[in-house]
Amino acid sequence: MEIKVDKSLYSKQVLLKTAYSFSDRAYLHLSQDNQSWIICWTDMPDQQVKPEMFENELISQQLREELLEKTKDVRTLILSRAFASSAMQIRSDTSEQLPDNEDLDEAVDAAGILKGWFDS
Repeated sequence: MEIKVDKSLYSKQVLLKTAYSFSDRAYLHLSQDNQSWIICWTDMPDQQVKPEMFENELISQQLREELLEKTKDVRTLILSRAFASSAMQIRSDTSEQLPDNEDLDEAVDAAGILKGWFDS
């Protein structure tokens, strides 16, 4: 089976993610010309991959890619906040508990790390 899809609609990364999702059901070969990605496959025994299935998965992967790009700043902010809160919590806990001669590793405990952001 073979299909061609427009390069202007789907990125290489989207194509590879889509192809990977079918790698357990078909033997795939990817190539390209100037305007299109060319996807050829042979179904594995007892499997059937229809062109429509591949095209639907391309659309799903493209939408995921676009949503990831649009939410990148928010996700970065959330992760930064989470790591910053943990680091600040460890510092404030250890600065009160550590005598001058103890290692930092001994002072960090799970209870201090696992506190919520807004818990005091």
